[in-house]
Order: sequence, then structure tokens, then C-alpha cells
Amino acid sequence: CLYVMADMIANIIVIVVTVATAAAAIYLARPLLPQLKTSFKYFQGWLLMWGQYLFRNQIVEKIKAMRKFRGKSKDIQPFSHLDSLPGIQYELSEDFVYFRSTKRADDELFETLEDNSIHMIGLYGEGGSGKTTLVTEVGKKAEDLEMFDKVISITVERTPNIRAIQGQIADMLKLKLVEESERGRAQRLWMSLKQKKRILIIVDSVWREFKLKDIGIHLDDVIKKTWKILITTRHERVCTSMNCQKKIHLELLSEDESWNLFQKFARIDDEYSKILDDVPRKICNECMGLPIAIKIVGSLFKERKEIEWKQAFQKLRDSKASDDEDNATLCVKLSYDYLPTKKAQQIFLLCALFPEEYHIPTEDLVRYALG
Repeated sequence: CLYVMADMIANIIVIVVTVATAAAAIYLARPLLPQLKTSFKYFQGWLLMWGQYLFRNQIVEKIKAMRKFRGKSKDIQPFSHLDSLPGIQYELSEDFVYFRSTKRADDELFETLEDNSIHMIGLYGEGGSGKTTLVTEVGKKAEDLEMFDKVISITVERTPNIRAIQGQIADMLKLKLVEESERGRAQRLWMSLKQKKRILIIVDSVWREFKLKDIGIHLDDVIKKTWKILITTRHERVCTSMNCQKKIHLELLSEDESWNLFQKFARIDDEYSKILDDVPRKICNECMGLPIAIKIVGSLFKERKEIEWKQAFQKLRDSKASDDEDNATLCVKLSYDYLPTKKAQQIFLLCALFPEEYHIPTEDLVRYALG
């Protein structure tokens, strides 16, 4: 009896092991199952177990082959890598228009980029004059012409966030920063950056003197011959304090240039403006040649009624007389007043509480709004 029971137990163990092996084979061979199912279609499934057995043997052989390489060499590197982020190409503006003022600044920028004796360039102009848009276009064109191995664009903001800026650079370099300290992260970035021979680094929205070394950009005598640093700022004195060898002023749009841009965004023509006693043109003139103000107001009054044009013009004139604000801010105020609902205005104000240049996740906005 004991012999019979032992034999039965042995048979049960064999069956369990066989079933477990078959299950493991099926799990590991999942990518091959479509091929197996196709075969079953033609052979009516009578080779099911035989097919699983063959696949199991194939897997076993592959596992044995893989084990031979395990631990043999530590020099084997992964052969797949994350693709680099598009960087400057991602920031391109579909609304960019070349005018006389922007074309002049654009030409000066490219002449300077080709001058090997200059490594620090400053572009300055009023807020809303189009500095960011222009340098983005210049960076893209320089990249297309293969003037540089890499074009990196970072935004400094009024209160610089060193870690956030370092993160921007790391993302564009496909680099993971594991260091905790800002100084350690700066050194890691520098080690990665100096491996590239030609780099254009666009440092946008600089409000006061900013030490590039704090984020990992160290300009030694060798680097100065191949790298270019292009900063944008509202104030010429910032260019001077950062030792810019070339300072380029971005002028405001002329009256005709402003009107052409305004017509594009408002979708009106000269004839329509005359019907409204040239109120649209007068509103455009209140934007004082600032592209951002022209775009905001022009888009705001697209397909508006005559009375709305006249009310807006009067409101803009009254705001200008009572508020000591720049023209771009007044135009933003005007667009705020013309938001369709009170809730829309509240959402606008809620967005204004976030830091400058901050990407606001929709989920966060909804949570705060409900709260």
C-alpha cells in the first residue's frame, strides 16, 4: 500500500510540475501566442500541447543563452535611449511676423552669432515688444542652419529659481540630476555641457544681473570661442552689468506696422475701420506699438459690434488717464473687463496667483477653484 501511495504521489507531483511548467511557458511565450493561434486555426488545435512543449523548449534555450552573459561584462550599455526634447523648436510661434524693427534686430543678432570674437549678446526692449518671440525664431533658424550643436533656452523670471532652471537645462540634455545641492547640480550640468563644442544658450527675461555660473554655465577662455550666450531684458543696464559685448535694441512697431498686425488679429480691413469712424485704428494707436498689446486687443474685438468698439476705446482712454501703468498692462486690463462672465474673471485672477512662466495643471486649477 505504501508503495502504491508513493507512486501516486510521485505521479501527482509530475502532473503539477508539468502543468506549472506549461503555465510558465504560456506566460513567457505570450508574444508568440498569436503565431501559435494562427497555426491552431489550420490544425484544429490538435497540436496544442505539442506546440506549447516546443515553445517551452525555445524559451528554456534562450534563458540558458542569456545566463551565459550574466555577470561576464559590466561594459555592456543599453542600446536604446530617450530621444532629446525638441527644445527651441517646441517654442515656435505661429503668429510671428517680421517687421522692419524685428528684421533689423534679427539681422544684427545673426551677424553677432557669426562673430567669433563675441560670446555675450544682449537684446533689450520694452515689455511686450516681442523679445522672447524674436530670440526663439533666431534660435530655431540657427539650429536649422547647423550653426550650433545644441540650442538651449531657459527663462530666468524676476525671482530666479535656480533648481527649476537647472531642471530645464537637464531636460534638454537628457540628463538626470541626482545631486541634492544646487552647486552639485551645477557641476553636473557643466560636465555635460562642456562635452558639446558649439552651444547657443538663450537666457530669457533677465530682470537684473544674473550669475550664469550658479546654474552650471561657466565661461572659460576656451568656451568663449565657441559658445554664445544671448540674454533678453527690459533694461539696457542689465546688458551692461552682465558684460554683454554686443547690445541690440528691439524697437517698437511703427504706426503702419501696428495697424497691419492689428488687422490680422481683429480680422478687419480699412473699409470697416472707416465705417466705425476709425475707432479700431485709434484703439490700435493706444497700444503704442507693443506687439503683445496689439495681439491681445485685436483678438479681443474680433467680430465685435460698433457700440462695443466705441465703449472699449473710451474705457481704454479713461484707464490711461487714471492709471500709472504701461500700455501692455492697460490692454490686459481691458481684455479682463471684457471676459464674458464673472467666473471667467475669477479664473483669470486665480491663474495670476501662480508664479511667472508657471505651467498651471488643469487639475490643480479645478481643485483650487472649487476650494
